[in-house]
Amino acid sequence: MEKIFKGRIIDNAGSDKWYKFSLFDIQWSDHDSIRVKVNVKINSKSSLDSFIYILKDTICQYTGIHDSEGNRIFEGDYCDCEIYKNQKSMKTKKHNGFVVFNEFEYCLEMKSEFFPVASWKIIHSAKLTGRNIHDKAE
Repeated sequence: MEKIFKGRIIDNAGSDKWYKFSLFDIQWSDHDSIRVKVNVKINSKSSLDSFIYILKDTICQYTGIHDSEGNRIFEGDYCDCEIYKNQKSMKTKKHNGFVVFNEFEYCLEMKSEFFPVASWKIIHSAKLTGRNIHDKAE
């Protein structure tokens, strides 16, 4: 599985932008942030290495799975999905929660219940809601 992470960018404008990066992109860190190398494309023939700063508290790891639209699912992402109630029945139950790492595996947490990602019976029905637990409150 790829070791991909995402985190909220620190900027002076107070924006709520996210950036995806790998461990190899990290330059250094302090107690609040990490510095990540980015390659900025100037035109079709040249680019420039630059840096961005990411809040450590917002860093989320890629789970190795995608939602029904092919988007990567990261820790902290909110998802809607359908899960079989049991293996004999084709009936499903809709769930909404966010992805956490719990007991050595990724789970969908909803109202203090944990559903392991590995046991999601129809994971292809999962859909990201576009929110993350580290998003700024509106």
